[in-house]
Amino acid sequence: MLNTYYCNGIIKVIEIWFDDDINFDIPNADIIVSYSRSRPFNPKRWLYSYTILINLAISSKILLENMDTMTVRQIRRAETNDGTECVYYRNPTPQNIKEFVTFYNDFATAFGLSTATFQRLALFDRYGLLGLSEAKSKGKSLVWHAYLTHRQHGRAMALLSASGRRWNQNKTTCNLISRANRLLHFQDMVSLKEQGYRFYDFGGWYSGTEDRKLLQINSFKERFGGSIVYGYDSEEPLNLRGRLYLAYCPLRWRFCNPQTLKEFRRRRREAAAPATHHQSAWSFLNMAGDGGGMGKSPPGISSARGKRAILLT
Repeated sequence: MLNTYYCNGIIKVIEIWFDDDINFDIPNADIIVSYSRSRPFNPKRWLYSYTILINLAISSKILLENMDTMTVRQIRRAETNDGTECVYYRNPTPQNIKEFVTFYNDFATAFGLSTATFQRLALFDRYGLLGLSEAKSKGKSLVWHAYLTHRQHGRAMALLSASGRRWNQNKTTCNLISRANRLLHFQDMVSLKEQGYRFYDFGGWYSGTEDRKLLQINSFKERFGGSIVYGYDSEEPLNLRGRLYLAYCPLRWRFCNPQTLKEFRRRRREAAAPATHHQSAWSFLNMAGDGGGMGKSPPGISSARGKRAILLT
């Protein structure tokens, strides 16, 4: 899977996800960035990439059984009491994408996150790699999710997620939105399972110990079950402009986004540490592809709640 975009309107970046082939002969490309590969394509410039994967090759009943009691209770309440409606847009229209971008950017601006662009999501959609979903109540959007859907690998990864919680500080409404978000995740799993996808990817898991917000997000994801896995992110400058840009990024972060620089340095230290977690001979994807004991972890591999990573291949 190949995706091309321009960073700051100047640097041409080639994105490659999972273990797709890498083509270094892209005209005028400055940087190749790969995500979640089974091994780094650049042995000198890589970082660990953690996420939570859920095996969809099981029944919806077992998907629920693998979740914690509170999550299941909130999903059921959203279904039966709240009247929440969930819609999955398998082939999103330009209007669907515009609605998502508007909703997400309002959310991102309020919380100091990077905004989404219509152009990048439309490019994913052009290659058949974009899925969108929406939870709404009484005609009003409560939550939106965006997925990178890679049919070749049977894997759907959460790209972006936004809720309308910031628009109403009323606790009752906030709880309604929280339940809708859980229901939407579950209904997305069911829809993706019906489309033939084998893995639901939560799109990241924070391996650090200091950022309380990210640890809270970890806790939210872990409540759905699944296994924590890791792959490798790599970057490769293809010319002088690419090398200068990669050298410039940490300097820009120092003044504009020190938290990003701090996280980058933490991941660099993590990559330099002895990789004791490589010892498992099992891979989650191979295990799940063979049935995987109906979604249970194989010997020596713990579930997401155990916070122990395994190699993603």
